[in-house]
Amino acid sequence: MRLVLAALLLTGIAVRFATFAGDPGPTAVAAVPSPPIVLPPVEPVEPVEPPAAAVEVVEPPPVEVTQVADHPQPDLVARGDLFMAAHDLASARLCYRRAAEAGDMQAEAKLRELAAR
Repeated sequence: MRLVLAALLLTGIAVRFATFAGDPGPTAVAAVPSPPIVLPPVEPVEPVEPPAAAVEVVEPPPVEVTQVADHPQPDLVARGDLFMAAHDLASARLCYRRAAEAGDMQAEAKLRELAAR
């Protein structure tokens, strides 16, 4: 019996198991058609045109250019040292790189040392 049930399950044939001895089995349910849905008629709508407004071109405010300090490197090197003390290597590398690009030799040395790690 078990082999037959296993074979039926493997072949994809649906097998219904009774949960108790008095199970009446499947019951047929008649399909009752639903009443048709009737929608009210739709009245045509006239298209609405947007109001004709004059387009005003607004110029952005001028950007103020601030002059960078002549020697920002000591601040960047000191900030990089603080990041190194906090073990934030990515931020330290960024500070050292900016200072090295500005021409600080000490920052270049620290950047080389950091790259060697």
